[in-house]
Amino acid sequence: MPDDVKKSILSDKIIAIIRNVRSEQIEQVAEALLKGNIRCLELALSGGANYDEKDVLNSIERIRKKYDGQIYVGAGTILTVEQMKSAYNSGAQYMISPNVNPDVIAQTKQCGCISIPGAYSPTEIINAYEYGADLVKVFPVGKAGASYIKNLSVPLGKIPLIAVGGVTLQNVQEFLHAGAVAVGVGGNLVDIQLIQQKRYSELAVKAKEFHRQISWKVDK
Repeated sequence: MPDDVKKSILSDKIIAIIRNVRSEQIEQVAEALLKGNIRCLELALSGGANYDEKDVLNSIERIRKKYDGQIYVGAGTILTVEQMKSAYNSGAQYMISPNVNPDVIAQTKQCGCISIPGAYSPTEIINAYEYGADLVKVFPVGKAGASYIKNLSVPLGKIPLIAVGGVTLQNVQEFLHAGAVAVGVGGNLVDIQLIQQKRYSELAVKAKEFHRQISWKVDK
């Protein structure tokens, strides 16, 4: 199972980051993204004033039960082992963090899940990989741009890097050409305004546009 998850991330090359979406809407959002050929979803265990961790875990469970085999669902903003275990028990198949926590990485691997910690400097990235990470999220990469990924890819070529933070429809190809094996996209794809207004068909269009850009890059 972990191999299937990793293979999907590497082949699809995009993870949709979902934050502040209530569980009563999560299936419609998942369906819209799936219609746009995006199968890897990260549900973030973080948000604003109305953030409800139990609701996020419920969303993970609902997606896993309804779309198992069609969608690979992961948990994001995993900061502690306790969060990781809660997400795992809810059905999360990969764990994504904004930082490098050796204990979280170790427990993630012990549970048979894919580990994707977040790092920025070469030292952090190498440490994450040596601790057992399957992929490393370079975060936040927006201001540094694709050139930063390219510079990292030369000495760290054996480490699969995912570019996250500031990835848009206009620059997604640049990050992939620079050496990122995949990208993580939040609000520029999972538009919370569209979701609040239940304009799911427009969300599907956005997903298709991202998929088209990524597929074009792969074909080239």
